[in-house]
Amino acid sequence: MPSDDTGKPTRRNRDEPAPRSEDRRGRRREPVYDLGEIRFAGSSLPVTCLVHNFSGSGALVEAATTQLPPRFILANLVRQYRAVCEIVWSNGRQLGVRFVTEPRHVG
Repeated sequence: MPSDDTGKPTRRNRDEPAPRSEDRRGRRREPVYDLGEIRFAGSSLPVTCLVHNFSGSGALVEAATTQLPPRFILANLVRQYRAVCEIVWSNGRQLGVRFVTEPRHVG
């Protein structure tokens, strides 16, 4: 709950925008614009994607398709890391993903 200058809790006015989802994240996300690939079972070819931001716990990804499984491997080709990811939210081709495994350097 928000607080005033004295630290007392205050109610948010309904006309005020809700706190952005970024405010709830445990780790700060670094803005990037990196080329990536999504790989998953049942697909012989990777799905091209752009990684818009990332942290040690997740990333914002824009995929070339909306047809993705709930869990997949994300490879950031620029920073050369790979991690198993789980989709937390999606809005069309944009996905918020949580890293199920720690991102691992693969270069």
